[in-house]
Amino acid sequence: MSTTEATQRTYRKIENTTTFRVLHLYAGEDGAELFGKVNHVDLRNKPKFDALSYVWGDATMSHRLYDPDGNFYPITKNLWLALSDLRRRPSEHSERSKQLGHYIRRDRPDGTMLVIFADGICINQRDNNEKTQQVSLMGRIYGQASRVISYIGPATPDTANVIRISKQVLSHALKHLNIPFERRPAIDWDDILAKAEVQPMTESQRETFWDLLLRPWSTRLWIVQECLLSRKIEMFCGRVPVEPWSLFPELAAAFYVMDPFDSKFFVGPTKTLPAAGIGRALISLSLLQGLRENRTFSYPVLLRLCNIFRSSDPRDQIYATLSLAPKSLSMTPDYNKTAREVYIEATIAAIESSKSLDVLCGIENERVLDLPSWVPDCSSEPLMVTETLSSVRSAFQDHHASKATLLSKLLMHLKKLISAKEANSSVREEGKALYSIHSNAQVLTVRGIVVDSIKIQPTLIRSEWGLTVNDYIVKRTPATFSWLLRMLKCEGYEGQYPTGCSYIEAMVSTLWMEKETFPTELLHNAVHPILVGWVTFILEVLSHYPAANISDNFICDIELPEDINPPVINLPGMGPNVSQEEIQEVCQAVAMRYVFFVMKIAQAWSFCESESGYLGYVTNRAGAGDLIAVIRGAPGQFILRKMEGGYQLVGEAYIYGIKDIETMKSEGRREIDIHLI
Repeated sequence: MSTTEATQRTYRKIENTTTFRVLHLYAGEDGAELFGKVNHVDLRNKPKFDALSYVWGDATMSHRLYDPDGNFYPITKNLWLALSDLRRRPSEHSERSKQLGHYIRRDRPDGTMLVIFADGICINQRDNNEKTQQVSLMGRIYGQASRVISYIGPATPDTANVIRISKQVLSHALKHLNIPFERRPAIDWDDILAKAEVQPMTESQRETFWDLLLRPWSTRLWIVQECLLSRKIEMFCGRVPVEPWSLFPELAAAFYVMDPFDSKFFVGPTKTLPAAGIGRALISLSLLQGLRENRTFSYPVLLRLCNIFRSSDPRDQIYATLSLAPKSLSMTPDYNKTAREVYIEATIAAIESSKSLDVLCGIENERVLDLPSWVPDCSSEPLMVTETLSSVRSAFQDHHASKATLLSKLLMHLKKLISAKEANSSVREEGKALYSIHSNAQVLTVRGIVVDSIKIQPTLIRSEWGLTVNDYIVKRTPATFSWLLRMLKCEGYEGQYPTGCSYIEAMVSTLWMEKETFPTELLHNAVHPILVGWVTFILEVLSHYPAANISDNFICDIELPEDINPPVINLPGMGPNVSQEEIQEVCQAVAMRYVFFVMKIAQAWSFCESESGYLGYVTNRAGAGDLIAVIRGAPGQFILRKMEGGYQLVGEAYIYGIKDIETMKSEGRREIDIHLI
């Protein structure tokens, strides 16, 4: 039968809850039609098969895969590309296959057939009941597969060379980044790669390099489940293997520590930056590698970490995470439900599973769906890629990883932090529930204390820096340092801070959210003059280099004018054996580390002052008159807006000096029921 006379194949019904389909993909030459056969297998029989990880892309069923009987399965273009590249080339063929113009496997183990699970053909996409059942099984499918084949798209003529060069780059970067931060030489990418004698990339190779990082696979949500649950991962770009599969995730983690946009190696002599999406791609790839090594998270934390990844079906923002969720999470996929119903159900399940209200933290999205304010809207992309305010203080505590996987320590800190919170965030107290959900699932009632209110409209910091919502990686400009200097000088703040300390001490602590304590009391007392002195110095340098592209170590990368010298900070009491040069090294390290953290934190939040004089960071959706509250069972502080019938949950806040709920109760503050609508 000619393929032009083929009819569409109908799916045979799935027999039971452990049955799924696999594709026996026949070998074929480049350009030939796809041929194969779809069979049913049962997980209980431990079948041998591979599983495909790929980007769906355009959901139009524009291509075909034919079976030996002349019927066809409609498939998407991206699936057709993946199967065409991954199918084996024939070792022998029959007379009939010659006549058809492609190759059909004989019934012998000659290695010409690929047995693979690919959801686009192995699941009947028109049957919601089947999709519901099969998606529930996908965690086991990918976990039991002999290998997961991750296909990131077609290759280009430069792909093989770019992958080879990328492996060299990563190898030399890890040697540098594995040196402890305090002993690490202040050199940049170009220094590292020049010393390693890595040949520069051509312009065409640079374009291919960034194209590989920016392809949709890097931010695809389903890839998290497929990579985390797999026994073995093999990645391909076209027919070119990417070995190890973690090559690009580990490079992204290195870029997260050392900015690549200063480097001629990565951006060329013109330093033309790639598309705005590069920051999001780098962070998602970093998280993918880190999650594979540290995967034990509560469900609220898992949702936050996975929110940067995207899926074409908004319901899959939840369903793609269920196989990774704790067993205590009582939720299964149901494609007959709307996205709104799924998000409400997932939020309730997260509260019940984690025994906390952590799910109220950290997803700073625009509200697209008509949801209660306490239900995170995962359907829209994050406004900015950032850590939650409740976890950011720990997440970057040790940003210089000391092992090959650079984000592993970040995630370990996050896991420890959340574990500590959950231990102190029980949703029950002395037998009394600390929350209740109304029968219509529209109102969540929690216990808490309204502490204060916002005095004036908070300052959107990224606007002050000249950044847009698409600038995921901070571009350090004179505006960023001018803002920081103005804040450190505490202009307009007089008297004592509400906690009794000075406003200078409060400002220094607030801006980097009390991230670290200093090794000596002497250094702690000197940190403000160190910061003011060095930030002033940076601005003076920039006045001579207005077009400077500022890296974390940019002071070491430029030749200072003769009339400009680094600030001299006197630290009496350091002892006779400590030279002024050593003191200056300490001061510079403290200042640049502080700037590094503030730039990472502040770009995504707004700075505010409360009616009582407190300072802090708040969600960008907060406004003057909004209330600052603490909620029992949830970490940190929150911004509420009084509405008819209750309060709208606006988002998170970090207010320096606000005490915990038990301390405030002991001081006479009244805990109330807060109805979140």
